[in-house]
Amino acid sequence: MRRSTIYLAVAIAFSLLISGCSSSILKPAPKPTTAPNSVEGLKLTQVGNQVIVSFKDSSEFKATNSFEVSWKGSATGSYRGKGTESGSYVIRTPGMTSGIVAISVHLTNEIGVGPDSSDQISMQGPSRVTHLSLEQGSGTSVDVTWEQGTAGAVPSYYLVQWAGSGSGSEKVTETSYSIDATAGRTIRVSVTPVISGFKSPIPTTSALKIEEPWNSSPDGSQLDWRKAGGNCQGYANYGCVRIQVHANSDCLNGIYAEANHLDSSNNITGYSNDSLGSLGRGQTAILEMDFTESGGYYQITHLTCHNF
Repeated sequence: MRRSTIYLAVAIAFSLLISGCSSSILKPAPKPTTAPNSVEGLKLTQVGNQVIVSFKDSSEFKATNSFEVSWKGSATGSYRGKGTESGSYVIRTPGMTSGIVAISVHLTNEIGVGPDSSDQISMQGPSRVTHLSLEQGSGTSVDVTWEQGTAGAVPSYYLVQWAGSGSGSEKVTETSYSIDATAGRTIRVSVTPVISGFKSPIPTTSALKIEEPWNSSPDGSQLDWRKAGGNCQGYANYGCVRIQVHANSDCLNGIYAEANHLDSSNNITGYSNDSLGSLGRGQTAILEMDFTESGGYYQITHLTCHNF
């Protein structure tokens, strides 16, 4: 009785094992019975000197399909790929040149070839940049900004070139760049949008004279100053210092400045001052301090705003 019970248990276990194995066996994917339909949502987009081809395969057996993308016109070629369960595709073509390109896409399976879906795109080079602007930033750096042209394709990059205050060139993908320049020099900057394989347009150019950088007031007041060009009106045959003053807030009761003249050994050999009337916020003015001494250099010792 005990032995027959063991035999029965083994038989039941073996039966369950066979049943479980048979249920886990993968069934082959169903095979198509007809050739595929045409693709859906064919879209062509120029990116640089390439075309992005996107489309969708919505057929029932898309995982078994293959596709072929072909093009002709200013460029000729083709690309073949295999289907996926998602049925969505984004294909990047090789580089092309300007002109009309006709692109067609069809699907294939073991039954046959589906119909072509086609469209065309006009490959264009970039247009000149607009609103090129040069502004002196902090110190003597120059902030260069521009806008992409409204016609043509999006550039692969912009070639920024400069001369006059140093020289150089740089490839950038943003619409801005900063250049280190030299006070007193005039910098000339050109910006050219570039797409490989396309003739670049005429560059857009601009120039800017670099002023002396702004300095904070030695008294910590709301005034900034920098060395100003131009001729002195006083002791021009000896020495003077001209400064441009900028008010960060209203100086309603006038501005006062002092400067020392120093020799090559940093000994103070002269003194001068100047003042002017009210200066509103954001306004600038010129102060001139004359010396009977020449040579050496000048040091601004005071620059205050009298708001009392």
